[in-house]
Amino acid sequence: MPRGVVAVCGDVDGDITALHAEERLAVERAIHRRQAEFAAGRVAARAALQRLGYLSVPIPAGEDRAPIWPDGITGSISHCHTAVIAIAAHLDHRRRYLGVDIEVTGDLEPDLWDSICGPDEIEWLNVHPNSALWAKIMFSIKEAVYKAQFPLTGNMLDFKDVEILGLNANGSFTARVLADDMKKVTGRFQADNLFILAVAMSWQPDG
Repeated sequence: MPRGVVAVCGDVDGDITALHAEERLAVERAIHRRQAEFAAGRVAARAALQRLGYLSVPIPAGEDRAPIWPDGITGSISHCHTAVIAIAAHLDHRRRYLGVDIEVTGDLEPDLWDSICGPDEIEWLNVHPNSALWAKIMFSIKEAVYKAQFPLTGNMLDFKDVEILGLNANGSFTARVLADDMKKVTGRFQADNLFILAVAMSWQPDG
């Protein structure tokens, strides 16, 4: 993570009793597993906020189910089957909004590529080794970009509304939100034998 961005990780077996009353409203009718995952995300998010100087504030969910962060804060929460991550930072001129996604490492089957990737992305995959893994990385990056743009635009994007322009060997990426046609997003990604992690971190004018 760059300076100023706090990340907190944990497992998905969260303590439901740790939720604030405002937070419980989002999952009061959900099954126990979903409640535990939700609680794990909120506990991690509050731990990140505490490192930014905030006390134990609630992070309720809006009508769109997105977390409602304190004023002046950007953050994002993601979980997969075995892990949760929350990131948070102060908003400033360099950082509009953050988006994070975590996935269990594995391949994205080729018959799913067309629903996730545009023609240029599929062409890129077809000429690169480990293409099924790279497709899963693209999936994760697009999830992170979606989360980063949503607080700004409110757009409910399809995967193909996000175009990945570059994947670099140093773990950085550049993407563009086609539905908005106004911003490029840069960020970082990493994959090991357990997890794929993608973080969308900054915006710049398109073109």
